[in-house]
Amino acid sequence: MRVAPDALNGLAQDTVFIGFQVQAADLGWIKEPPLGHLSAVDLAAVEDCVLDALGFDMPDAKPEDKAN
Repeated sequence: MRVAPDALNGLAQDTVFIGFQVQAADLGWIKEPPLGHLSAVDLAAVEDCVLDALGFDMPDAKPEDKAN
């Protein structure tokens, strides 16, 4: 799933989340300070990609519903 930079997330370039290759992250991979953040809508989309890759049924709630 691609997340494009915008005024809210602070990213300088496109970021890709590979939902079908879920793996533990080594803390050494985490860059400080953070390079940006995901909106509730983008985070919900990443969650849906991972759930789909793991074979779970997709949630019925819309991303904007998850933010509340």
